[in-house]
Amino acid sequence: MRWGLLLVAASLGACTKQDRATFDVALTPGTVRLEVFVASQDACISCGLQPQFVDTLLEGMRFERDPDPLLTIEANGDDHAAFAIAPSGDSDKVRSIVVIGYDADQAIRGAALIRDLHTNQQPKLYHVTLTAVTAEPLGPTAPMTSSQRAQVWGSEAAHGSCVGLERWHEATLQDRVFIVPADDPDCDGVLEDAECNPYAYLSSTAADPRVLNCVSNSETVGGVTPCQLGVAICEDGVTSGRCEPKGICIPESMCSDTSICPAGQERQCLLEKLRRRPPSSEIVCRIPFALEQNSNTLTTCTGEPVSMFIQGMSALFTNQAVTCDDVGVIAESTADLQFVAETEVAGATLKVARQGSNKCDVFVTWEGTAQAFSAPVVVGVKLSTTGAHDLVLPLKIVPTECNTDPTAACSLDLFADGSTMPGAPDSIAACAK
Repeated sequence: MRWGLLLVAASLGACTKQDRATFDVALTPGTVRLEVFVASQDACISCGLQPQFVDTLLEGMRFERDPDPLLTIEANGDDHAAFAIAPSGDSDKVRSIVVIGYDADQAIRGAALIRDLHTNQQPKLYHVTLTAVTAEPLGPTAPMTSSQRAQVWGSEAAHGSCVGLERWHEATLQDRVFIVPADDPDCDGVLEDAECNPYAYLSSTAADPRVLNCVSNSETVGGVTPCQLGVAICEDGVTSGRCEPKGICIPESMCSDTSICPAGQERQCLLEKLRRRPPSSEIVCRIPFALEQNSNTLTTCTGEPVSMFIQGMSALFTNQAVTCDDVGVIAESTADLQFVAETEVAGATLKVARQGSNKCDVFVTWEGTAQAFSAPVVVGVKLSTTGAHDLVLPLKIVPTECNTDPTAACSLDLFADGSTMPGAPDSIAACAK
């Protein structure tokens, strides 16, 4: 059950009636107007809220504000003001009331917190004194002395105002209370589906900053804007979130699809983007196989593992200040975008490793028997660098026949249009400089 705000009066006598709880408020000097926030429902204990002008979530008691219009009381030059409330049902409890006093310049001069009232069906008169507030904003930083902080934000004309009140004693937080509207608890005017975090004012957050789920070419690197893997940032009121690049460069043609990957499907989604991209830079490994008709499986021509040096890798690293630091493949079996030394491809094992004195000499090794495949298989290869950006390139495995093309070989094509003819170089190369 909830209580209803009923009456404002300059005279206490006009407020005191049998079915009402009456509040006589002693005002701080300079107070000309009061606002009263009432909450009848139980609070969410130790719940966070990030008010306007505060850059972190503050833990406190969060109450849902009663749906009555905000009560405003004009002091009319008096040093006291009064208001009354009455129950709308059979409840005799009010969980929290916050009274805010303003001066003529609309600055908060004082505040009071009233908690857990029980009227016991008897008319009662409560004496309340506004206590001065400091000019400091709400926040986790303790004040130098015992004090009280208060903040009101949001539009009452839109979806309602929010109030926050803190009471500190010798650098120890005694109370932090929020009373907020049910449909817009952060009072930023953004509702429902357009809200990223309903408890953070105009929030801009990533669901999980560790999970790569989009692509972006918004960062300039070496005079170009290479395509990068990133994290989708949800922004209140923005229907399509922006993608924040995370320093992992990919072929620029992958930025032709800027859709954000669904939650829980990030790895599969990004791998599909890598496989279905328009023609562009890629590592192509041609491996000759022998087909076993009965089992429909593929083995190398000798039945032994095949190791191939990736030709053309040095074309990426022309700046001696940046070199390869590590190499791996995108793991098919992990929940997120992890990179490992080997992965399974059609039942066989694909390994990627550095060898030799040149840190950028990368070898691809194929081991085991695979289920037959005729179309190329694409996996992702990651090159960690000593620079600011890492690289992910598609590695395409093209099966050939032992009797027509018996030599296994890998090469890197770095042209944006996928052509081996001279043309515009892929902007991914800038990330290795």
